[in-house]
Amino acid sequence: MSKSTRLIDIWMYINRKSAFTAQELADEFGVSVRTIQRYLNELSSMGVPLYTEQGRYGGYRMLNNRALPPIVFTEEEAISIFFAHQALHRYESLPFDAEAKSVSEKLYQQLSQEAKKKVDQLRLHLAFWSPTRTISSSSLVPLLEASMNRSIVAMKYESKDALKEKRVTPIGVYAQNGFWYCPAYDHDKRKILLYRVDRAHSAVVLERDDEPRINLAAWLKQEYEEQKNHARVELYIQLDREGVRQCKGHFNLSSALVVDEKGEGTVRMHINREYLPDYASLFYTWGEHVRVVAPQDIQDMLLERAEKQLIAYRAMYQHHGEHQD
Repeated sequence: MSKSTRLIDIWMYINRKSAFTAQELADEFGVSVRTIQRYLNELSSMGVPLYTEQGRYGGYRMLNNRALPPIVFTEEEAISIFFAHQALHRYESLPFDAEAKSVSEKLYQQLSQEAKKKVDQLRLHLAFWSPTRTISSSSLVPLLEASMNRSIVAMKYESKDALKEKRVTPIGVYAQNGFWYCPAYDHDKRKILLYRVDRAHSAVVLERDDEPRINLAAWLKQEYEEQKNHARVELYIQLDREGVRQCKGHFNLSSALVVDEKGEGTVRMHINREYLPDYASLFYTWGEHVRVVAPQDIQDMLLERAEKQLIAYRAMYQHHGEHQD
């Protein structure tokens, strides 16, 4: 076995340990204690954070700021990691943003010239689109760390009418449509509420919460099941060719889209009643390319929007005509 391979093997072994002795390593790798000490000195000179403990029960300890052993990636693997970070670049705030940028830069610099050209070309032809949000979420990292440590947080939160003091236990954070969200147990209301992270003006970690709390993965699954069983209504829309094109780009409607031989289509599915205003807003932007057959509620919302816009334009033209007179 080459010396470099043996060094990496020892590095990987001790990286999994909180404390160890030279004799333990010597037994593990079948070499002398003196040889192991020489290897450890070399690893230390390479920047591996080793701390030596003196005394009868002494040995070595890995410090918390651990560097990982060298990892061999194929160029395709390196490019995939590079673009995994690029997928999140439209978010104003990211956990570990500086570290992620550092990883991307290190990977890019280690690529061959041919691979660099491929990355540069992909940047021009590959995009992970989400709405660009310029709102900073300064409380993102504190809320994420509090959820991992099961800590209670004192939070100043911007609600509809005022800035309110909240005492919550975050269970995690997730990203959706360019925003970060944090489900958290509200200790005053005694239930889990959903908060937008950019509206948390401050987040101060208090004491540990010893009560058992649901984790984010379980909460998201629970929310999904509850939404399926929520009060639902039938949605029935008819689409022309342009409407079909728009519908194919929608994450939910596209799954129920049926297209006929003329290229026109229909969607029949059940949706939660609470989402009716959202669908009304969407269909309003599609204009004459969609016809809502049901439910009546969305028809009424669309008519109300059209009437308000008509009144606004009539008032504008009337005002313009008076000025011309």
